[in-house]
Amino acid sequence: MNSYRVIFGLVATVSLLGCGDDNDDTIIPGEGVNVILAENFANVENGQLPEGWDLVTNLGEAYVKDGYLYIDGTVDNYTATAVELPQELSGYGNYKVTVNFTIPEANNSSRWAGFKYRILGSDPYYQMAIRQAATSNNGTELAARYQNEWTILDTSAFNQDIDPEQIYTVEIITHGDRVQQKLNGQILHDNAILPVMGNIGFQAAGSVLKIQDVKITEQTETLPKLEQIYSVDEPETEVAMAPSVIGTDFSSLDSLNYFNGSNAYLKLDSSLGVYSQDGEYLSSLEQLLAAELSIIPVLELANDVALDKLTEVLESYKAVDLTFVSTEHTQLTELRARNGNIRSAMKVLAEDVGSDISAWHGLVSRVTASKSRIVVLPQSEVTTELMDYLQRRLLTVWVEHDGVSSMASLLTTGAHGLVTAHTDVLAELMGKFPSNSLIRKPLIIGHRGVPSLVPENTLEGAIKALELGVDGNEYDVYLSADNHVVVMHDTTVDRTTDGTGKVEEMTLEELRALSILDLDGVTPTAMKVPTLAEFFEEFKGEDMTHFLEIKSSNPLIVDEIAKLTEEYDVADQLIVITFNEQQTQRMAEIMPTIPVGLLTSHSEGRDSEATLLQMLKKVQPLSTTYNPSYANLSEETIGIAKHRGMTLWPWTYRNKEDQNKHYAMGIHGLTTDYAQCPVTRWCLYRCLLRI
Repeated sequence: MNSYRVIFGLVATVSLLGCGDDNDDTIIPGEGVNVILAENFANVENGQLPEGWDLVTNLGEAYVKDGYLYIDGTVDNYTATAVELPQELSGYGNYKVTVNFTIPEANNSSRWAGFKYRILGSDPYYQMAIRQAATSNNGTELAARYQNEWTILDTSAFNQDIDPEQIYTVEIITHGDRVQQKLNGQILHDNAILPVMGNIGFQAAGSVLKIQDVKITEQTETLPKLEQIYSVDEPETEVAMAPSVIGTDFSSLDSLNYFNGSNAYLKLDSSLGVYSQDGEYLSSLEQLLAAELSIIPVLELANDVALDKLTEVLESYKAVDLTFVSTEHTQLTELRARNGNIRSAMKVLAEDVGSDISAWHGLVSRVTASKSRIVVLPQSEVTTELMDYLQRRLLTVWVEHDGVSSMASLLTTGAHGLVTAHTDVLAELMGKFPSNSLIRKPLIIGHRGVPSLVPENTLEGAIKALELGVDGNEYDVYLSADNHVVVMHDTTVDRTTDGTGKVEEMTLEELRALSILDLDGVTPTAMKVPTLAEFFEEFKGEDMTHFLEIKSSNPLIVDEIAKLTEEYDVADQLIVITFNEQQTQRMAEIMPTIPVGLLTSHSEGRDSEATLLQMLKKVQPLSTTYNPSYANLSEETIGIAKHRGMTLWPWTYRNKEDQNKHYAMGIHGLTTDYAQCPVTRWCLYRCLLRI
């Protein structure tokens, strides 16, 4: 086998022979490429590390064997075994790191191998982490390590799980305050980072990282500009989760920056000209996207807009932070098919709203099928019952002022956004509210029922939670070996029943033969493993929403859920949530009219706009709500997300103080173990409501 080693050398043309195989491949960097380091381990003695490479955390082992570098971190799932490259690399900050690798072993699917860069001492540093289960929602990560704590800046799913027998290529490209992380050429993370210099290293936690070769070159070219996020203001107010103010009265492009609000409602004609609602020409779309704005554009599409040309312009500006509105759901569907990075809103005419749940369900179905999360309603059609129904179905509701009613009547609709030409009057009104005023009730979702009182994921627990006043019940589903949708949280029955075995390897009869354990985790009860059909039958017509979490990765479970939904006629009560992005895509194919929420962990980036960008890049292509772990969710992030029509449904509250705090903040919905908390009986709502 041929070998190479190049360390810290400026080369014009260099042949680097042998990339860990016997094909005598030749790598020839372009003229003037500065190859900082190249290593394929062929000349490294078995059991050793290359010269200058250090084992910096040694819980496990790191060694070369038969031309491969192995970092064995299986000894500990959380403290990584790490190797760092020669310290001379610390003098670089702009580089491209290319590593051919695989993960031959992992203790479990959540353990990872990591590629560290910009290392400054023990920390801070950045890392690309990869799990064997790379198709999971967090199969790959961009993380920052600072003061011995992790901050997850971005997560993404790769297109396949890591095969221990296959070699994959990681590329990490850094320049200035930018980084791109790629796997087999697929850009998985494209982010802003701190513009510092630092070393490079590799590590494994609960896994084995096997590296075939490493190449590091100096990166002289800047990376493409990141997508633009608009910085916006809102009127001073003490209203909790105050509605976004969406203005309509503009006379010029420059005037967009001088009003009290966060969004500008404009019109886009067939030639991509931008107009005010009154028909005044403001600019071309290109001029709008190139302008430095402190407002989010909302563009109502003319029926004859050329969608291909529109998509071309959007792609050239990497536009993600604007909203398109149409009365035609097919137009929005076609636009989203061409450009999934933008968001859309469906405008509903008064005659199409209807006055009962049947009509409202049809409205939700059309909006959801258009891949929109926002619905724009005329004020004349808004009722308390309609707003409650739409918000239970995870829609963001914007209400258009009728031009006649008072601003107070518009504000107290409980809408997430208010469309008006009279933004100054509305801003003045919003400034008069006392602290913690709520204009809509946050929804309470029982987590697996009420597990603090009744065993989780049981029909009995869901019934008890509804008695306590929840707006919805969340529970988890798998597909049994004989294709029944059953309710269970874990992949096995071991923890919650008196049996053992994997849920999806057991028949319904075998599952029903088990007894659910009591809250002590030991004593069998008379409760049995329930089916989804039982939940649908029990709660049919009740004032309760099913928040159905798909735990299974089996795509056929969506087909079975669709059959049951039709059989029991409960589509108007159903929400589906999942961590699995593939299942969200499957839902869009099989059940396109059912709202979907993306469950995800959440961490705050170096600033709120960077955090928001990652949130938008997660949910806008999938057209889902954002359902994060709540612990790291900042009030600032919640505040700027709402102006994009994004609703947030955090989980899981096991601390009553945190639950009450976020309830008072006006969060859209809280998933909790404590459905018996007085908040669910509207106590806090009634005490804080000041309108």
